[in-house]
Amino acid sequence: MTAIKRCTRRLANVADVLSFLSFSALRQPSPCAPDADAMLGLLAAARRVRAELRVHPSYQPLREKNVAVLMSRRPGPESALLQAAAIQLGARVALVTYAHRADPPGRAIDFLGDALGRMYDAIACECVPPPVPLQIARRAGVPVMVDLGSQAHQAAILADVMTLLEHPLAAHAPASVNLVGGAGSPRAEAFAASARGLGFAVRPADADGRFPSEATFEVDATKPEHWSLRARDGVLDQALRADNHLRLVQAVLVDEMTGLGGGWA
Repeated sequence: MTAIKRCTRRLANVADVLSFLSFSALRQPSPCAPDADAMLGLLAAARRVRAELRVHPSYQPLREKNVAVLMSRRPGPESALLQAAAIQLGARVALVTYAHRADPPGRAIDFLGDALGRMYDAIACECVPPPVPLQIARRAGVPVMVDLGSQAHQAAILADVMTLLEHPLAAHAPASVNLVGGAGSPRAEAFAASARGLGFAVRPADADGRFPSEATFEVDATKPEHWSLRARDGVLDQALRADNHLRLVQAVLVDEMTGLGGGWA
């Protein structure tokens, strides 16, 4: 059993499990907040997926698996990333539209959860109102992933940290990060917690928006959906950053759907 699954068994209820899996609010104290070992394990799993695909392009651990991507709006970058990640690993992906209503989820959601659980091996909820994934998870009997393709998920946050780690300057400890903007936002706080957990010294600006000194890296979080990462020697490789995000999403999919990810142990 992987560590992430051992961890979810200790959580009090399905709501806590979904909150843990979405990693969208690391400001909240959690008995299973990702520690360095868990994060390093996920990074290692992502690198293994990348290595397997380079050596064996036909690597498909999700072959014959079916994934439903449940959306409350038209397909966007989140669902496109999930679709690409799952298809490359051999899964069949169906985009399912959820017609959001103002009233609380009821029998219709129970029926939807039952139906999706019978038809699919996993369900990825993207931009779906919070009560809906919870109720579907109670009924479906298959893994339910919440906002896995979003920028708020730990996979996206770790993709940024992974990009810093893979830069040659990170090898010259101690590596530091000046974090520009994003004060108080869950994503910025989650990034800072993750980066510190992996050995970076993360420094927010002072009250005047200044930093005590130049850092190894600068992360500009002033635009929530378009963070920029820079090193002292220039802008970091955006293609590598995107690929890191894709591989981390794939590592989570493999772990959740097969238990063979191995990186969480």
